[in-house]
Amino acid sequence: MIAEYAFSNKTSSETKLKVVEEMRNVSPEVVYGDFEACDKFNVMDRLKEIEVPTLIICGLEDQLTPVKYSEYLKNNIPNSKLEIIADAGHMVMLEKPEEINEKLEKFIKKLDEC
Repeated sequence: MIAEYAFSNKTSSETKLKVVEEMRNVSPEVVYGDFEACDKFNVMDRLKEIEVPTLIICGLEDQLTPVKYSEYLKNNIPNSKLEIIADAGHMVMLEKPEEINEKLEKFIKKLDEC
C-alpha cells in the first residue's frame, strides 16, 4: 500500500520495489510508531519562530503530505523557499535524487553568498 500512495505514478517499479523490500525489514511496531509520531507532531503555532533560512521540498504528486502543506510551511516560515519537484511523490528524495541534490546545492551556495 505504501508504494501506491508514497510514489508518483511515474516512478519506476524498480525504485518502488526496493523501498517495499527495505520496509519489510522494519517491524510493524516501528512503522506504526512512525505514523503515530507524524500524526501527533504539531508545531504549526511555532513556525514563525524559525529564524534560519529554510528549504522546503515537496513532490508535486505527494498524496501523504500534499503540496498545500508545503505551501503552508512556505507561507508561515520566514525566509523560506519552496521547491516542488515534478513527477515525484512523498518519496521525492528516492524518486528524484539528482534534482533534490541540485536544489540543496543551489540553496546552500546562495547562503554562502550572503
